[in-house]
Amino acid sequence: MWALNQATLRDWPFHEIYCRESLRGKVVMAQTNGLRASFSLEEFLHLSALNAFAVAQPILDRLAANPGYLWRRNISGMDVIATIIILLTTIPVGSCLIIGLLRWQGLARSADVALKCLISFLFLMSFLIAARWIAESLSFGHYGVPQSLLALLALFSAGLAVRLYSRHEAIRLVLSICACGVVLFPMSFFSSAAIQEQVLGISRQKEVAVPAPNPAPVVMIVFDGLCGMALLDEHHEIDRVRYPAFARLADVSDFYRNATTVHTRTDHAVPAILCSTIPAENRVPVEADYPTSLFRMIHRTQQYKMTVAEPVSHFFKALKIPKRRLQSTSGTQIGTLLATLLKVYVDISMPQEIDLNLVSIPKEWFGMGPFAWASEASVIDGEIVSGWDSGRELQCDQFIQAITNTDEPTFRFLHVVIPHDPWNLLPSGKSYVRYGNNFDSIVGSDEELWADDGWLVNQGWQRYLLQLQFADRALGQILDRLERTGQLDRSLVVVTADHGMAFAPGFNRRVPSAMTLPDIASVPLIIKQPFQKRPEISDRNVETIDVTPTIADVLGLQADGAWEGESLLREHAERPRKTLISPPDTIVFEAAFAQRYRYLDRMIDAFGTGSGDDRLQKLNIVPELIGRQTAGLTLGNPAAFNTDLYHGGGDIDPKFSNFVPCYLQGRLSIDHSDASPRILAIALNGVVLATTRTTRDPDFAGEWSAMLPEDAFLPAGNRVQLFEVETGGLEIILHEIALKPFPS
Repeated sequence: MWALNQATLRDWPFHEIYCRESLRGKVVMAQTNGLRASFSLEEFLHLSALNAFAVAQPILDRLAANPGYLWRRNISGMDVIATIIILLTTIPVGSCLIIGLLRWQGLARSADVALKCLISFLFLMSFLIAARWIAESLSFGHYGVPQSLLALLALFSAGLAVRLYSRHEAIRLVLSICACGVVLFPMSFFSSAAIQEQVLGISRQKEVAVPAPNPAPVVMIVFDGLCGMALLDEHHEIDRVRYPAFARLADVSDFYRNATTVHTRTDHAVPAILCSTIPAENRVPVEADYPTSLFRMIHRTQQYKMTVAEPVSHFFKALKIPKRRLQSTSGTQIGTLLATLLKVYVDISMPQEIDLNLVSIPKEWFGMGPFAWASEASVIDGEIVSGWDSGRELQCDQFIQAITNTDEPTFRFLHVVIPHDPWNLLPSGKSYVRYGNNFDSIVGSDEELWADDGWLVNQGWQRYLLQLQFADRALGQILDRLERTGQLDRSLVVVTADHGMAFAPGFNRRVPSAMTLPDIASVPLIIKQPFQKRPEISDRNVETIDVTPTIADVLGLQADGAWEGESLLREHAERPRKTLISPPDTIVFEAAFAQRYRYLDRMIDAFGTGSGDDRLQKLNIVPELIGRQTAGLTLGNPAAFNTDLYHGGGDIDPKFSNFVPCYLQGRLSIDHSDASPRILAIALNGVVLATTRTTRDPDFAGEWSAMLPEDAFLPAGNRVQLFEVETGGLEIILHEIALKPFPS
């Protein structure tokens, strides 16, 4: 193999097959039947540069922002390095081999076409990634600009770039220089402190024992998605009928009624609580980015036995898992990592309007972990291991069982995803979504945006509040266990939440607006100090970043200089404003936050309160039908349409005794352009137990849902009937609707 200059090549008879203006660096291969042009170093550099920018860099950037995925999948440092090598070399090396083979076989024209198509594709992917980033950075969606429009612009730009590439030597020279990204992008990836710690085992923590002067037992519970206003009654006190456990704890605690979160998303809101830090968007919930966590502070005392259920952050894992070392590679793990990263890549490169349901990113990527059945959940080395948002009642049971009588100080922490969706739990702890399928659709909600129909929003709100009653039940069991083991009185007990949840027609349930700020910003904060007897309700300006400094103060530990919150036990100047980060916005609002009670007023209007007219489980359109026998009602002709039944009805499967099919959801087979609501009655075993209606929103035409009393179901032989209710005449007439159970 040797190089030939352009003049020499022109003297050979095959120069018509492959000849360019400049063949510097051309590699040729000699055989007995002649010479065949292969591929050039220049082409290899161009493909490497485009691949680095179009594929490797976006993927490495996302992986650097989510190192916790590597812990969850137990992927070694060598697996990561091997994956990076594959990402950087597969396309350029594989392409050059194929192109060289085509030219070696005398198919130079086909090789040129293949090369041009590949370069066009890589230019297009580069511009698609850039277009998606620009659209999200500048919030084009808020102004009604579809990302698909930018995708078309990216397509045009890619065509122009290819044209310039083929005509201008300067463009090719720049692209050759850009091949340095093959080295620079991995260097940037490994410069992340989080990646260094999670992948290479390089820790910046220096453990020095700092004993706590007052090592009281600590019990801390963080509920997920709990708006603090949801706990209150018409007197702005905790509703003792609906939430007796919260009220019981508040009777011996300080209840901070004006507590608010500093971030709307769990992966930032929980670190804000544990690390007393206003979170930055480029941080991830690992110790490398948050070195001053509450877990590290407790561990450093070397006094506490710790039991932690925390599925989001990796602060506790960093304490108990030996530092990762470079291990031998595993083909299975490399394949798993590559498959996930390629799915993430497709997701971040395509416009959001494109339906990518076929590209299912594993739940572990989002910190959720796979579904855990009861037999899989366990306590391992102080950590309660289970699914993220499945088996939540089991997580609570595991936490309760871990509370034992002991003379040594204990630190017990529970972060549980309730009352956050998926909404599938009744106050009793039983599920109404069949066989653990938690990911049912929420009627009236498109992703996180509520429909304009307030009836559907209230039905979702009802499911949320019922699950909140289960949260109260779990809290009551924890308090009972602490009392039975003689630890409640002497323990520091902290109950709070990461953020709230909005229920307002036409608004996003996670992104705050002037209307929904009280729903999302408000969180509960109840702190019981050791041996506290007298309760206090405070309306001072409190934020979740104050929790960890307060715990440190109770234990007699010094505050960390990096903390941005302040102990609530000390007198200090009150913050003049509140801050709530909801990317890309930072909302600053008044400290008094009197408008927080708007949530409470709307809730009471829809459901009453436990101490007043409790309508929580009585959300009915035609209440006069409730409790009446269908045999005693006027029945008309059967309806001309039927309904799919997605959820509910049937018997209680003895294999799943914790399941009650009391939530019904379906869709009428009517013209979807007809958004006029149909009033419906649901009867169980011949008795009308709920009345509802279909939505007025054309996007959800024909959809309906209803909640039946769980104690109305028999173990077997249940018969559910659905009727259209005709109310125009002198009497109510029911028209039975045929049910089509949805295939399981």
